[in-house]
Amino acid sequence: MKSMEENTKAIKESAVGFQRIAESASTVLESSIEAEQGKQVIDKIIHQMKGITLSVQGAAAVIQDLGENSKQIGQIIEVISHIANQTNILALNAVLKPHE
Repeated sequence: MKSMEENTKAIKESAVGFQRIAESASTVLESSIEAEQGKQVIDKIIHQMKGITLSVQGAAAVIQDLGENSKQIGQIIEVISHIANQTNILALNAVLKPHE
Protein backbone atom coordinates (compact mmCIF):
# COMPACT_ATOMS: atom_id res chain seq x y z
CA MET A 1 0.00 0.00 0.00
CA LYS A 2 2.82 2.33 0.94
CA SER A 3 4.55 1.51 -2.33
CA MET A 4 1.36 2.33 -4.20
CA GLU A 5 1.08 5.69 -2.45
CA GLU A 6 4.69 6.47 -3.31
CA ASN A 7 4.06 5.51 -6.92
CA THR A 8 0.94 7.68 -7.01
CA LYS A 9 2.89 10.56 -5.50
CA ALA A 10 5.69 10.07 -8.03
CA ILE A 11 3.18 9.96 -10.90
CA LYS A 12 1.53 13.17 -9.64
CA GLU A 13 4.92 14.88 -9.39
CA SER A 14 5.76 13.66 -12.88
CA ALA A 15 2.43 14.98 -14.14
CA VAL A 16 3.16 18.38 -12.59
CA GLY A 17 6.62 18.32 -14.22
CA PHE A 18 5.12 17.39 -17.58
CA GLN A 19 2.55 20.18 -17.20
CA ARG A 20 5.35 22.68 -16.54
CA ILE A 21 7.26 21.39 -19.56
CA ALA A 22 4.11 21.72 -21.69
CA GLU A 23 3.55 25.28 -20.44
CA SER A 24 7.18 26.15 -21.17
CA ALA A 25 6.91 24.65 -24.64
CA SER A 26 3.73 26.65 -25.22
CA THR A 27 5.48 29.84 -24.10
CA VAL A 28 8.41 29.11 -26.40
CA LEU A 29 6.00 28.48 -29.28
CA GLU A 30 4.16 31.75 -28.60
CA SER A 31 7.47 33.62 -28.45
CA SER A 32 8.53 32.02 -31.70
CA ILE A 33 5.28 33.05 -33.38
CA GLU A 34 5.65 36.61 -32.04
CA ALA A 35 9.25 36.72 -33.26
CA GLU A 36 8.18 35.59 -36.74
CA GLN A 37 5.44 38.21 -36.80
CA GLY A 38 7.96 40.82 -35.66
CA LYS A 39 10.33 39.74 -38.43
CA GLN A 40 7.53 40.07 -40.98
CA VAL A 41 6.75 43.59 -39.74
CA ILE A 42 10.43 44.54 -39.93
CA ASP A 43 10.69 43.10 -43.45
CA LYS A 44 7.64 45.13 -44.48
CA ILE A 45 9.14 48.30 -42.97
CA ILE A 46 12.44 47.68 -44.79
CA HIS A 47 10.56 47.24 -48.07
CA GLN A 48 8.65 50.48 -47.47
CA MET A 49 11.86 52.33 -46.59
CA LYS A 50 13.43 51.15 -49.85
CA GLY A 51 10.39 52.51 -51.70
CA ILE A 52 10.70 55.83 -49.87
CA THR A 53 14.42 55.97 -50.72
CA LEU A 54 13.64 55.47 -54.41
CA SER A 55 10.96 58.18 -54.27
CA VAL A 56 13.31 60.63 -52.58
CA GLN A 57 16.04 59.89 -55.14
CA GLY A 58 13.55 60.48 -57.95
CA ALA A 59 12.42 63.75 -56.37
CA ALA A 60 16.06 64.84 -55.97
CA ALA A 61 16.69 64.17 -59.68
CA VAL A 62 13.61 66.21 -60.64
CA ILE A 63 14.70 69.08 -58.37
CA GLN A 64 18.18 69.00 -59.90
CA ASP A 65 16.66 69.15 -63.40
CA LEU A 66 14.47 72.06 -62.31
CA GLY A 67 17.56 73.83 -60.99
CA GLU A 68 19.31 73.39 -64.33
CA ASN A 69 16.23 74.62 -66.19
CA SER A 70 16.01 77.64 -63.88
CA LYS A 71 19.66 78.43 -64.60
CA GLN A 72 18.99 78.28 -68.35
CA ILE A 73 15.90 80.47 -67.99
CA GLY A 74 18.00 82.97 -66.04
CA GLN A 75 20.55 83.06 -68.86
CA ILE A 76 17.79 83.59 -71.46
CA ILE A 77 16.33 86.42 -69.38
CA GLU A 78 19.77 87.99 -69.17
CA VAL A 79 20.12 87.89 -72.98
CA ILE A 80 16.61 89.35 -73.43
CA SER A 81 17.40 92.12 -70.93
CA HIS A 82 20.61 92.91 -72.79
CA ILE A 83 18.73 93.08 -76.11
CA ALA A 84 16.03 95.26 -74.51
CA ASN A 85 18.69 97.64 -73.17
CA GLN A 86 20.34 97.87 -76.60
CA THR A 87 16.92 98.48 -78.20
CA ASN A 88 16.22 101.26 -75.67
CA ILE A 89 19.58 102.86 -76.43
CA LEU A 90 18.88 102.72 -80.16
CA ALA A 91 15.42 104.19 -79.63
CA LEU A 92 16.84 107.04 -77.52
CA ASN A 93 19.49 107.72 -80.15
CA ALA A 94 16.81 107.85 -82.82
CA VAL A 95 14.71 110.28 -80.79
CA LEU A 96 17.62 112.48 -79.70
CA LYS A 97 19.29 112.72 -83.10
CA PRO A 98 17.21 114.29 -85.79
CA HIS A 99 17.35 112.55 -89.12
CA GLU A 100 19.75 114.24 -91.39
